[in-house]
Amino acid sequence: SVYGRNWDGYGDATATPDHIAALFSGRWANGGKYSWEYVHVFSWSGDLVAVLRLDRDVRGIALDRAHGRLFSACANGNFVVSDVQKETVVTMLPIGARADGAGFDASKGLAFTSNGEGTLTVVRADSSDKFSVVGNISTAVGARTLAFDPGSRRIFTITATLGEAPAPTQEQPRPRRPIVPGSFRLLVLAD
Repeated sequence: SVYGRNWDGYGDATATPDHIAALFSGRWANGGKYSWEYVHVFSWSGDLVAVLRLDRDVRGIALDRAHGRLFSACANGNFVVSDVQKETVVTMLPIGARADGAGFDASKGLAFTSNGEGTLTVVRADSSDKFSVVGNISTAVGARTLAFDPGSRRIFTITATLGEAPAPTQEQPRPRRPIVPGSFRLLVLAD
């Protein structure tokens, strides 16, 4: 169950013609909050090729097939670049707050993460082991879910305006803020 004590499953996933990388959570942490700190890499035949433990709360992942690099957007404000074959961390770069999605544009060698603070962080692969933050593009507060279309090279993210949270109850001690009707927005970013 998602809100029970027996959470065990996969969150985000990304794929290339050779591998599937899936964000895995197999335990509860911090008084009931899930922790996504493992990435399982599979072959298309279903064989587990690698397990990466990032010791961080990962929220979104993307894969650079040509160089075997996994990009992980973490809740602690870091963008972690890992070597899938060696199962090691190559580097960590600063990103915006409340990251949730990650993508990689192989044609340009750019990785990116959508951040709930209202930015999209763009990272350039200078080489297979050197990366740099190109900059942060303004999006909208709450726009942290991400999809990338490599055909059109467009990045899609969504957000909505949130209303006031209802008063806490015994059943809902930390109620979520509701979405204001009619405020849902799809943002499309292109170069």
